[in-house]
Amino acid sequence: MFYDSTDSISKGIGDAVCRVMELEESEMHGHRTFVGDGVMVVELAQSIITAGNVTKRFDADMMIFMSRHKSADNVKALTVHATGNWSESAEYGGEPKTLSVAAPYAMACALRALEMNKRAGFEVTYEATHHGPTVETPSFFIEAGGPDVIEETAYAAVANALNRSIFEPDESGEPAIGIGSGHYPKKFTSLAAESKYALGHIMPKYHCANIDMLESAVKRSVPKATKALIEWKSLKSAQRSEIIKALDAVGIDQLRV
Repeated sequence: MFYDSTDSISKGIGDAVCRVMELEESEMHGHRTFVGDGVMVVELAQSIITAGNVTKRFDADMMIFMSRHKSADNVKALTVHATGNWSESAEYGGEPKTLSVAAPYAMACALRALEMNKRAGFEVTYEATHHGPTVETPSFFIEAGGPDVIEETAYAAVANALNRSIFEPDESGEPAIGIGSGHYPKKFTSLAAESKYALGHIMPKYHCANIDMLESAVKRSVPKATKALIEWKSLKSAQRSEIIKALDAVGIDQLRV
């Protein structure tokens, strides 16, 4: 797990995780680390969306990035999402038109734990796949924020969700990708919260022109997605037709939601 010591919220989550998991301070590859029971938290002094090269120094079964959530309207939110870029733009880290390897079950487990223990005033939601770093190890972001300052209880909620995701893994629900909706996909979040599906990559409606990325979305996931969920009403008829053709070519079952 990684956090940015230069960001107060990222560091707040990291500190809470170290307390909840009772990790002991150490050092590796020139970084301050905290270890215990097969878990390592790594302190970085840089934005984690651009930390792809740093992550390559560490061998792990899964990588989790603990981050500040930024919202234009300052809505309080606790979120999880996979990383990667659907288009040629890589303005916020990672590689152009490249997806990281998603971790659908770990993400869904953390999402459900956040929902069960969410703080008053906070929305719990998936976010669509966006920004870096590009990571070959199964990975995901977990975020808290909206305002510049949040309550200590929000850090604890995230830490406890990660503790559950790591030490009490939940592999309920069919691994899937999501297509359509906006940046905060309510239907996909609800389906995962109900343990019906575990979402990996989510392609929002404003990136649905990049249908050549759908095969990568299916395959860049551990486990690989076996279902494509399409938020039908968020897409235009022409978009739906192109998406279905692309999914048929990949050979994945589809569900309109």
